[in-house]
Amino acid sequence: MRRILVAPNSFKGCALSPEIAQIISAALKLHLPENSFEVISIPLTDGGDGFLDVIVNLSKGKKISIPYDSNTKSSDSCFFAALVENKLVIESALVIGLQDKAPPENNPLYTSSKPLGRAILRSLEFFKNENIEEILIGVGGTATVDMGTGMLSEFGLKLLDKTGNELKPIPANFNKIASVIPPSSKIKQKLKFVIDCDNPLLGVNGGVQVYGPQKGLNAEGIKITEKGFRHLIEIIGISNCDQLSGAGGGIASLVTRYFPTELIDSKTFIKNELLAGEKPESFDILITGEGKADEQTFMNKAPGVLLEMFSAAEKIKFVLCGVNEIPDNKYKNISVIEISKYFDNFKDSIRNYKTGLEKGVSEITDKILNKI
Repeated sequence: MRRILVAPNSFKGCALSPEIAQIISAALKLHLPENSFEVISIPLTDGGDGFLDVIVNLSKGKKISIPYDSNTKSSDSCFFAALVENKLVIESALVIGLQDKAPPENNPLYTSSKPLGRAILRSLEFFKNENIEEILIGVGGTATVDMGTGMLSEFGLKLLDKTGNELKPIPANFNKIASVIPPSSKIKQKLKFVIDCDNPLLGVNGGVQVYGPQKGLNAEGIKITEKGFRHLIEIIGISNCDQLSGAGGGIASLVTRYFPTELIDSKTFIKNELLAGEKPESFDILITGEGKADEQTFMNKAPGVLLEMFSAAEKIKFVLCGVNEIPDNKYKNISVIEISKYFDNFKDSIRNYKTGLEKGVSEITDKILNKI
């Protein structure tokens, strides 16, 4: 019996990876000969959209709605978190994500990661009777590019100008900073950040320049942000700025200076936590994918990580995606199925993603059966 691994990432703007995996798996079982294939479904996350749902799905846990303010019960003022054994789990994309504000409405020069800091504090207060040993945060899909200053401001970090006045922790103010007051509050739990890219913070390949535009930064905004970051780094006295992570707008960059912190790259997380002992050599066929497959897919994003893990073995590999912009040099032994081709326009493909996925799986099963 041949084994098929169904391991998609979330399709941004359509559905999260657990639902995508379920649709693909069901369609495979419908099209393939019974008792000839074993379908193993493992929804992916690299720390971005769908992180919380994947963790909850994996652990059979439960998402809990927590109000930002303990005095309100309005659902509009709530966020989702989860308690899995001794871990508090938070998805940054649900708190400061692009799903709320996408370009051109979002301008990272004036946005802050402050709600993430508030979510951490409120979660710890909400679960105060639980023995929480660590806080697991998925980093990715964020709308902010502030080096985590907004998040740290909830713990007492203050940015001051030359007259001693406090500045709002947004990149537009970073070049005005004269001094920094470190966080006054501490947390005993270790912060673990699952990061969705391996880019450094600054430079041509840095998170600001590579991912800034999709968050809403134009060319001038990128210059202002990088200049402000370098200024802040100099004031704080960080000497190894080349080692700062560019994931999530550099959200973990300063946290490592003040709190016990561990950065977990998506490859390590997928291998150790999601696959949990399953090895590429035990599968004959891989089906992965995400909403938009492009060069960034191979920058430590979940599908790229999986394709790399399967590259050493002669396996049949498929990428299902809404839009395909994968560079030609990445096509080695990969069949890419772009589901938007089944529709008259891109908006229709998003609205009818389930139909598109089922059509894509039908095409995949034809290819599988022809190769056997």
